[in-house]
Amino acid sequence: MVLTRQQEKAMFANLGITKKINFFHDPSHGYYQIPKATLVKLDIQNDISPSSKREDTDVFLEEDRDMSLFVNALKLKGLKLEEDDFNDKHFDEPNQNPANLDFGLCDRCGRSFSDIDKLKLHQKIEARFD
Repeated sequence: MVLTRQQEKAMFANLGITKKINFFHDPSHGYYQIPKATLVKLDIQNDISPSSKREDTDVFLEEDRDMSLFVNALKLKGLKLEEDDFNDKHFDEPNQNPANLDFGLCDRCGRSFSDIDKLKLHQKIEARFD
């Protein structure tokens, strides 16, 4: 059965997607802003890689692996994303892209982390070698 665009929009709304998806990108990489609740409803929240950035209410899915996972989960529900479902937000420099902001840098090795818990664990491990 093929869904009408209106039926698809209603199904997207049930998943928590009620507006266009923001796509933040720069010359080096891109991220799609998706509500955490949507990932939970699709039951893929535990499959998202550390490459994606997590915030309180949203996850910025990295454009390759994690966005593919999201698109495939939508396909299983009979949904597909169209070009007009996105807000394209281009930045000339990676440090201008809000989705590229990391939670912190390890002061010992300089490695950046997008997840604060992983940064804290990394710092504990690094401290054992002092």
